[in-house]
Amino acid sequence: MIDRFDLEQDIIRAWGITDDLKQVNSLEEVEAIRAYYEIRFERLWESFEGIVANYNFVKRLEGGE
Repeated sequence: MIDRFDLEQDIIRAWGITDDLKQVNSLEEVEAIRAYYEIRFERLWESFEGIVANYNFVKRLEGGE
């Protein structure tokens, strides 16, 4: 089950793009970084969706809205 710590780690990893872009020397490197971070951001989104789904499930168990 995805928790808030997984989400936090995915956010930190995604932030790595700022440091990685400082190292770019060619268009090919830009494309490689783009592909890499597309995967990272997809994982981040999946973590976010997991947190939302788990939160809603817990609220329903507790009788909340």
